[in-house]
Amino acid sequence: MKDSLNDIITKYHASGIEQLPNFNQLWTRILILHSAALSENTTPAEPNYMSFDPKANDENQAETMTVISLARAYKKMEEYARNHVDIDINKLCVLAGIINSDDLNESEEPSCNFRKHELPEGPDGLSHAPAKNIGNLVRHLCNDINEYRRQISLKSTIDYYYFTFDIQRMLIYISPWTSGNARMARLVTNWMQCEYGLLPTRVDANDSKSYIEAYRDSILHNNPDLFRSYLSETMCVHLSEDLKAFSVYVQSLPKPVKKAEPKKKRAYIHTPLIINPLKTRGKILQLLLDNPKLSAAAISKIIGVSTKGIERHFSRLKHDGYLRRIGPDKGGHWEVVFTGDANQDDMAY
Repeated sequence: MKDSLNDIITKYHASGIEQLPNFNQLWTRILILHSAALSENTTPAEPNYMSFDPKANDENQAETMTVISLARAYKKMEEYARNHVDIDINKLCVLAGIINSDDLNESEEPSCNFRKHELPEGPDGLSHAPAKNIGNLVRHLCNDINEYRRQISLKSTIDYYYFTFDIQRMLIYISPWTSGNARMARLVTNWMQCEYGLLPTRVDANDSKSYIEAYRDSILHNNPDLFRSYLSETMCVHLSEDLKAFSVYVQSLPKPVKKAEPKKKRAYIHTPLIINPLKTRGKILQLLLDNPKLSAAAISKIIGVSTKGIERHFSRLKHDGYLRRIGPDKGGHWEVVFTGDANQDDMAY
């Protein structure tokens, strides 16, 4: 299953679908609509794959309070992800407060306290963590997440996906709040994925029964691989559907006029920048996108590579046309360029 997930993710990156101007908006909308429908046991009007119909993004469509609250929570989550902040109890309670809020006023951030009572048993007598242990369980989970994120450079992409699946499973088991626990578990999973530029995992509202069964079997048999495998298989299916929809969309576009072949072939080709968040240069580029004024010394402290090493990466990125300096060394800033004249063998950074 690891190979299958890795293969479909590679195809997804190579397809060009992520270069669409509204890609992130489309994806986030799907995550929100289906998470809301999954919780409400309803079926959203939109399918769980990329829809390129402008009407699908019409903000005037009627939306439930659950969808509106989730949209606010995802906006807050994206802020946390961009700033690479540590996860802690306070941030989780803020997100849970937004999800469970029925107040449309965005001027204040509601917070949701941990439940003080036991939740009823689920299917087959499946129970959740005792209320008296919730604080310690969530605190330990936050510590484990932050420690794992500090070691991300040592992990493969698929191992990190599995780690985020385990977070979702544990949060559903703990169920720290009276309501909204499954929505929170999926949101935190997406937070950990979005932070490092990974494709977020989504669950179709029509998968409700199989999703619950996979979680139940994983808990009953104390086997996280059962839940990991289910989410991996589901992700493969949904990404495949995205690629099919994108292929149909591309075929519907007007055919470009063919240009005459150049008489002289260039030694280098025009290559789009693909940021790999698990590579050193990918981390450098992401940091510079967030803060163009960072120095080599500052980046060195953040990712644990020597200043000279960072400067060597700067030189290579500038040589390949993906990074340029605007202004003087003091008072200037960096600009990340998303197309450059890089060698074809070095497409991913």
